[in-house]
Amino acid sequence: MGYSRGLLNWSANFLQACRMELVKDFQGLEATLEFSWSHLEHSIDSVRHNTKEFLNNIICACKLLGGPGEAMLNLFLKQTLSLPAHKKARFSSLSCLIRSGSLDKILEINPRFREEILELVEEYALVGPITDLYENIIKADYRTDEAGVENWFKGTVRPLLAQLQTSDNLGASQLSRNLLNKCGKQNTGLVRLIFKEEEGLQGKLGLYCLRLGRQLGNPWNYLEHRKLIERSLESSDEEERLQALSLLVESLSSVERFHIFELNTIFKFTERNLSLPGASSRQVLLANLKKLLTRLRDGAAACLKKLTQPRLVTEHPELEKTVEAYSHFVPNLVRMLFRNLFPGANFARRGTVLQILTEVNLLLSLTTPPSWCNKGKLLLDSPGCSSLYSMLEDSYETNKEKALNILRDAPPHLLGLNNPERVREILSEIHELVVSCKPSCCMTAGYKMKLLLEAPAAAWVLADALGIRTAESGKVRFYAGVYMRNLLAQQLQGAENNLLEAAGDGPMYGVIYVLRCIYEDLVEDEVNEDWRRLTKDLITLGYTVSRVVASVVASNSPEGHLPMDNDIDAMKQLQRALERSLGSRDPPADRQLQPGKQETRASDKDFSIQCALLDKVVVSDVFSDEIVENILEGILEKAVNKDTPVLNHTQGHAVHPLDHTVHLEQELRKLDQSKDVNMEEEEEEEINLDLSEIGIVKAKEVSSQMLLLCAWRSVKELSLFLGDLCSRDSSATGSGLLSSDQVLEISSFLMDLLSQTKHRGAFEQAYVAFTKLCECLWRSSMTLPLEYMWPDSPFRIYVAIVSTEPDPSSPVFKGAMDKLIDLARDGSAEEKFRVHACNILRALFRDTRLADSVAGYVEDGIKVSINGFEASSWAERNSGTLLFSALITRIFGVKREKDSSELSGKNCLTGKVFFQRYPSLHSFLLSKLDRVQAISGTLHLQPALYPVLLILSRVFPSPSESMNNPFKLSSFIPCVDECSGSPILAIRKLAARALVPLIPPENLVEYGEKIVKKILNSALTTNQLHGFLLQLVQIKKSCPALSVSNPDLVDIMLRRNTCLLISAEYLILVNMQNDTNIENVEPLENILREKLFDERIELNSNLSSEERMTYNSDVGDASVDSNILEVSEKAEDMKVSNSDPSLSLWKPLFFKAAAEFLVNRSFVSAESGLLLKLFLHQEIEVRLVSLQLYKQYLVNGGESTLNMADIRNIIFCETKDTCISLLLEVCFYLPTLTYQQSDLTLVLSLVQVSQCDGILSAGVELAGKLITFLSSGPHVNGLEDPGALPRQKLDYAEILKRLSCVEQSSVVRYSVVKALKANTSLLVSNSRLDHEERIAFVVMWSCLIDFIHDDEDEIRNVCISINKNLTGEEFSEELTATSLINQCYRCVGKQWPAAVVLVVLGNILKYMLDTDQQGGADLDTDKAFDKGEMNSFRELEITCTTLLTPLTAFIQQLSPKLLHKAVTEQLPVNLLVILLPHLPGGVIVYSVQQLLEYCKVYDEWDDFDRRYLRQMVKALAPVSIVNPA
Repeated sequence: MGYSRGLLNWSANFLQACRMELVKDFQGLEATLEFSWSHLEHSIDSVRHNTKEFLNNIICACKLLGGPGEAMLNLFLKQTLSLPAHKKARFSSLSCLIRSGSLDKILEINPRFREEILELVEEYALVGPITDLYENIIKADYRTDEAGVENWFKGTVRPLLAQLQTSDNLGASQLSRNLLNKCGKQNTGLVRLIFKEEEGLQGKLGLYCLRLGRQLGNPWNYLEHRKLIERSLESSDEEERLQALSLLVESLSSVERFHIFELNTIFKFTERNLSLPGASSRQVLLANLKKLLTRLRDGAAACLKKLTQPRLVTEHPELEKTVEAYSHFVPNLVRMLFRNLFPGANFARRGTVLQILTEVNLLLSLTTPPSWCNKGKLLLDSPGCSSLYSMLEDSYETNKEKALNILRDAPPHLLGLNNPERVREILSEIHELVVSCKPSCCMTAGYKMKLLLEAPAAAWVLADALGIRTAESGKVRFYAGVYMRNLLAQQLQGAENNLLEAAGDGPMYGVIYVLRCIYEDLVEDEVNEDWRRLTKDLITLGYTVSRVVASVVASNSPEGHLPMDNDIDAMKQLQRALERSLGSRDPPADRQLQPGKQETRASDKDFSIQCALLDKVVVSDVFSDEIVENILEGILEKAVNKDTPVLNHTQGHAVHPLDHTVHLEQELRKLDQSKDVNMEEEEEEEINLDLSEIGIVKAKEVSSQMLLLCAWRSVKELSLFLGDLCSRDSSATGSGLLSSDQVLEISSFLMDLLSQTKHRGAFEQAYVAFTKLCECLWRSSMTLPLEYMWPDSPFRIYVAIVSTEPDPSSPVFKGAMDKLIDLARDGSAEEKFRVHACNILRALFRDTRLADSVAGYVEDGIKVSINGFEASSWAERNSGTLLFSALITRIFGVKREKDSSELSGKNCLTGKVFFQRYPSLHSFLLSKLDRVQAISGTLHLQPALYPVLLILSRVFPSPSESMNNPFKLSSFIPCVDECSGSPILAIRKLAARALVPLIPPENLVEYGEKIVKKILNSALTTNQLHGFLLQLVQIKKSCPALSVSNPDLVDIMLRRNTCLLISAEYLILVNMQNDTNIENVEPLENILREKLFDERIELNSNLSSEERMTYNSDVGDASVDSNILEVSEKAEDMKVSNSDPSLSLWKPLFFKAAAEFLVNRSFVSAESGLLLKLFLHQEIEVRLVSLQLYKQYLVNGGESTLNMADIRNIIFCETKDTCISLLLEVCFYLPTLTYQQSDLTLVLSLVQVSQCDGILSAGVELAGKLITFLSSGPHVNGLEDPGALPRQKLDYAEILKRLSCVEQSSVVRYSVVKALKANTSLLVSNSRLDHEERIAFVVMWSCLIDFIHDDEDEIRNVCISINKNLTGEEFSEELTATSLINQCYRCVGKQWPAAVVLVVLGNILKYMLDTDQQGGADLDTDKAFDKGEMNSFRELEITCTTLLTPLTAFIQQLSPKLLHKAVTEQLPVNLLVILLPHLPGGVIVYSVQQLLEYCKVYDEWDDFDRRYLRQMVKALAPVSIVNPA
């Protein structure tokens, strides 16, 4: 570094002397160039930088020296251009030469110099040097004259544009953008020049150029580039659409005015893209819309300010137009957003709309907008508030929170919160929600309670529900707390009587969650003695809740726990509870809260469950004196049983006691009659109960889920409630909600909960609450007694340590870590204490927050964990293993590779760095390995070897390994090599993986050759031989040049060796070698043929019938080739050999490796017979690997040696679904000329009877290819049965329709839509079709309509491609759906108008009925809480808009006669079954007219259904004016 700095100073002085003409000649220039060549790629950055500057000075000096200098520069240029293109020294030298003015010379030598430089950008390490070099080219090539600018654009700028347009590499695109920015700074008119020279510029490149122009300060003219922008806004590429939006909204000035056409374009784009599926795309959309709103706000304010300035009076008309456009845009945007909060909107749309409304509320205010916006009127109205209120029932909490925040800012009258009746309805809804068994309902109740607390009428309604005479508005939160406390007490009493019934109709977790919401916003000023008494009572009730559900959450198997007897009465009770909780979505009549009074039950008579915290009511303060006297007289009469006349206040006269008795008899008679009715209802209910064995099993399964849900969520909410109380009450001074004794009680309760709870979810929430408690204790002066902190659960200590916000220098943290490590390695301590210490250490090492704090204890932790592997007890070994796993992650980072056999370089360290961080581990690991040398050849387990070898496999030699390094990795090599001969297979594998990283890369080949010599020349045990092979495999991965195809090795490993494991390992090694010569391959191939097909080593038992290759008569009736059957019969004749059990143990591995070798050989020799034998081999591993390799060979463009007939015959002999699916995939790549009509029959029959996704996927694609081939003109005449082809098309269409249902897996649906894309010709018909072909045509279009709103992005993207094939246009998903619907009406409507109408209506009805079925619980399903497969992306509102709007236009185009036929024509039954769902009531319709009449007449539709039925009827309005006559 010093030399380079000194030479740099010298070169600067030398250059200065040349400029002063003090130097005429210099003989040392060659030496300076030699120094530059040797240091331009130095490992130290500063040396490289100094050398580059030194070289630049020398080149500039050579320019000044004249002739000798020019000669030297020419020599240097020649040397530079002769260097390899990827050398970094070449880039540095060229940069210096170009800066000195040598660009013209370079271009003379190599005219494609600039393009060649940009072609190297794919290599990431060269991006920096390329950028520096090309920047110099941009500056050196630029000329200010017009011709010079044109040449500069063509030679320097155009290659950058071409690369940006064609490259898919992110680094290359970014480099091109950066360099174009440099070009723009060089010439500010670059963008105009680009659009002038590059006509028809579109897409991302055009958008980037427009953005570059805006960044350079060029005037923005939307109308000039409107077509380009609008086309990009409709692109199928999400990124391009969002880039176009960014171009419109981003500006260097936040007050730049929008053109009215810009606002209209943005409005349409926003409405079409509210449901972007990608989260990142939605974030970009929201960020851009926020910029839009900011520009609107700032721009309108600037315009209003300018309107007050007289000097700008000429601009006032334009400014007024802008303000008016802004004033109309914002309300229209808000109304559009509220329209998109329709029922059934998907998650993406709901979240996006609510977030945009939140931004509008923050920037412009929905309730108090600026004066220019909507003339200062509210942007929020009652329908909008109703939509937001419905969002409180959203399943995502983020959406609930956004809706609530907006509603809190809204005027109360918009939602009726100032109306007691409306508030009472909301309270009733909250009551119904908290008694629901659905977990999502309790969250909805909590958010509705938060809204209710903001209502002006809430105090009176809650006071009325509690029976309070007067209400104080400041106590509304307290009233709500008391109300929910009473409800919790009622549910708790029911749970104590029968927990199962409580789980169904009165779970407690909903009420506790609502209480958490009430306490969440409680401010300190509201806290008084009443709140403390209420809190104390709630804590006591909470302890009782935990006690009631403890039998479930503390059970060893909580998922199946059902504490009930197995008698018949218990079964009836279980069924009734299940019916009440899941059978109806409406709450029971006796559970509904009546307006103006609290719900009363028999249990309410016990005042002990009612809250007694309120002031007592004096009766005389409420009623008049006369009424009070009558009440008191009645009480006295009942007390003394005195017969006195009863005053009838309604009649005004006394009633005789006898008359009163008669009246009582009548009342008793009515009561008896009602009891008889109730008994009859109960008897009828018992008759309807399913007490069969299946019904009881299902009821138990569902009920156990309900019970578990009630129990663990109650514990969860209780724990979080107590934790919240502790976290908000940290002072412990007596001014908060909790006293010191209560905090200690809560801590004791939570620790007991952690010790006893078995359910993971309940335990985790108890842990969260205990963490908050400990944080509270650390912030206060309170301390827990020592006996509280010594746990049976290690999480208590862990939480206590973590909650201190630990600092490595903190005495508390340091002392805790030291004690834990000392305890973990203390052999004299009790075993359970050592186990707990290891578990606590594991949790501490795993905690990301403690990464820096625990770094100093990793070394001791490794020693403790490795010693734990050698412990005598399983518990200690297990805790040591878990601790070691956490430490490996802490040292080497999270695993980066998905494949467990592969190890990323990012998860490794150099040995020098590793042992410098943890120096004592070098001797520790070495000592553990030394024990192996004393044990040889016997089966002796050394558990500590596993962690040691795992660590060594992650360290590799440093380049400076031998320099000042006391911890050399080479000292481990002999010990690890010794482990390779271990009798334990796992040790041998680990030793092989650990050995290769320890050896320097340059010595690997030499080490591998030494191993080969040992194998050839030494007498090795079987374990040692296998260990050496494992080492060779690892070395081969790093050094492919290592040769292992020695004939002697083949003889040793395959002929003389009897262990199939060793033979298999050697074959794996051979398969890794690509340059095997023909002399060595033939003997190896002969040996493997002999072992695979002739040697009797196959099985230890007779072949099962499943494994035999038999003719599958269910698949087809084609004949099987005799040669194939002969091979199959030979496979069945294999005899059994019981000589060596290891043969069957390692046989699959050996056969798999042998098959891989033989398949690759068959590709070279083009031998089809060998492939047939492998495809029919009795071992499934052989068949699988052979078929997979053959398929990959065909995919890569290999020439097939088999025809369709061969594969068909193999399919007849195959019984495994996986192999059949691979065979079908192979058929897809065979030459189409070998296809026959019988092949289509076989494939269709396979798909019809199979349930395997692989067969369905491959069969659908293959059948589509066969139909398209067989239907093409030249091949129709050669069909075996031309009349059967239409029927086969119909069968294929029915299969597609069945497999396009949402219940099918995404893999199968994707295969179906790919088949439609590959066979788009089946969706287009210009000729008249016969009956079956016409039905098939309609069904295929019906399948495509099902896919346009599919849940999977990749399926919708294929629909975009199908639309492009049909129309030649490529649009976004929304526009693609509209385009495909129009194509459906055009194509299908031309063939069959009635059918296309039913395709559309059936699609809507099917989704509508499926949505209804998903809304309720089904008692016939085994999983009551699982909804199964459903499309969460599709929206019925959008579906109706997309399908019905073109339907009206299509009907209007029909003539009256054709319209009448389309409405009244009765369609075939087989088509109706496919197109229409099962209609409620079991009704069957045959025409459009009958379907319309059914929809009008059927009266069981709910409001949700009627909404869309009205849209259907409206779309079909022209049908009503048709005269049937």
